[in-house]
Amino acid sequence: MLPVSESAFEAEFFGGPVWRFDFHPACDPAEVATAARSAGTRLVTCRIPADDSSAAAGLQAAGFRLIERLVTFRRDIAPTPDVMRAIVPAGARDRDACVAIALAALWQDRYHADPQIDHRIADAIKAAWVSNNLAGRADLSLVARSPGGEVVGFNLLLKTGREAVIDLIAVAPAAQHQGYGRALVAAGLRAYAGQADTMRVGTQGSNGASLALYRSAGFILVQEQLTYHLVPEC
Repeated sequence: MLPVSESAFEAEFFGGPVWRFDFHPACDPAEVATAARSAGTRLVTCRIPADDSSAAAGLQAAGFRLIERLVTFRRDIAPTPDVMRAIVPAGARDRDACVAIALAALWQDRYHADPQIDHRIADAIKAAWVSNNLAGRADLSLVARSPGGEVVGFNLLLKTGREAVIDLIAVAPAAQHQGYGRALVAAGLRAYAGQADTMRVGTQGSNGASLALYRSAGFILVQEQLTYHLVPEC
């Protein structure tokens, strides 16, 4: 049996099956590629440790393409930093503003980075991701407001056991480099004080601004992975 699972969420946007391939040395990636084509699969994704050259070679030989280097950071919740901007819980009426910010600011994700994926699909996935979190998927949804009350950023967080996770965070392009990103991270840390021990976040290795933000906020690099895509019909 192939080590793949179906992703119902992404399948809605691709109009057909989307598989997640859990790489295993005993499984030939070429077999997964062949099975995906036979099943009419629209996309196969696979993530491996960044230092696994053997897995990388096998995936590339089977037609998988390297899309991103995903880096994961973690820090202890305590001590919690001060919050220097107006950060409040998100409300239902903040949805459209948050979706607009995501579409304007979050363009380095793996779907937008893959030239074989229509940007309209990537945009729809991002919009639904934000909407679903604000509708209750997130454990906590925070927004940053400008002095005039405008939503200029958001931080959507999950919680797994004693660890909080920044699931999606963004600041509107016009409001960047003004301390909102750091304030959103700080507010998340303070919100989970006493409820979680650590906070984790992932971002693309090419996203210099995010890397600088997390490092300046005390996060430590704990993992690097490579994301591969196969679009069987291409």
